[in-house]
Amino acid sequence: MRFVDLLEPAMLWHADPNKYVLRLRLIYGAEREPQRALREVFHADYVLCGTPAMNAQMAADPRHFVQIVGTEPMNSLRVYRVVD
Repeated sequence: MRFVDLLEPAMLWHADPNKYVLRLRLIYGAEREPQRALREVFHADYVLCGTPAMNAQMAADPRHFVQIVGTEPMNSLRVYRVVD
């Protein structure tokens, strides 16, 4: 199990500024092919996300993302499986 920035996003900036910028693009829903970035750059099989823009982008793309957890209306956390 790997986490990109579960506790402190600044640690990612220090480790890899390009990944940090990509992370920002992902959480703001600005990445055109989020599944590709998540798979190829972050090597993700699953995504735990609480940001509205990224959640909306993944929910709108069932071909590449399958929601596993997160149907409670008062909880913004969602878990998606990344599908190739």
